[in-house]
Amino acid sequence: MHLASRPGELVTTEELLDAVWRDTTVTAELPGVSIRELRRALGDDRKKPRYIETVPCRGYRFIAPLRSDPVPPAADSTPSARPAAVLVRTPFVGREHELTELNAAFAAVRSGSRKVVFVAGEASIGKSSLLETFLLRLRERPSRPFLLGRGQCIAQQSEAYLGLLDAVAGLC
Repeated sequence: MHLASRPGELVTTEELLDAVWRDTTVTAELPGVSIRELRRALGDDRKKPRYIETVPCRGYRFIAPLRSDPVPPAADSTPSARPAAVLVRTPFVGREHELTELNAAFAAVRSGSRKVVFVAGEASIGKSSLLETFLLRLRERPSRPFLLGRGQCIAQQSEAYLGLLDAVAGLC
């Protein structure tokens, strides 16, 4: 989305890291990995790009024509004024058992029990979608305020507790 909001402009790797993963501990390789995943999903070719052009050692450029103008940035686009995460409602099928388990853990926490929930599994099986759906449903029902720490871990990282450290850093 960040690239598409700046069509034709060079977006450096550092800028992508700051814009997309600002409050998350990640490796410098993550933008490249994400661009490869986007290309795979779009059927794009790095050598003959239709959507995302790589500018070697500098960054990336969104080159596909857009049907409408990009949304202009908000008047106050300082990091503290931007939301930490944007949750988008997408179709969600299945995983009701997992949602029930997350709801039960949340209810236990609300009644005073301490809980830590880990959502783990292979890449691309829907862990992020599951959590986003759970959080959207929480926000749709009235409840007392709560703090929620959310971290992620990347398989290439050598730090065993990166996900936990990421969640604690987000709460701090």
